[in-house]
Amino acid sequence: MLKKATSESSHSQVLVIVMEEGIAHLVLVSKHTEKLKAKIEKSISKKKAFASNHAKQTDKFHNAIEVQLEAQFGEKEHGALLKSIQAVVIGSPGFYKNKLLEYLTEES
Repeated sequence: MLKKATSESSHSQVLVIVMEEGIAHLVLVSKHTEKLKAKIEKSISKKKAFASNHAKQTDKFHNAIEVQLEAQFGEKEHGALLKSIQAVVIGSPGFYKNKLLEYLTEES
């Protein structure tokens, strides 16, 4: 899918969000290049010891990702760049990607 999305035209790009708990990278991938657009790092406490803090810190982490997405790809500032994105790929171990997608769906 990645090969197809980037080869349809020379200007098509794929936004890739690679993440784990507390760290996320936003990368634009095109046919010939990849460019790191943002790196987000937040400290998140362990779930077993601090359950209430864990949930709050996870929400702050997801919010930081949302803010960077708006800053890097918001339609007002970067309309042409936003139109060139063919797909968004979210990759992570475990269920982190599902939690991010759920958060972004609720916020939008």
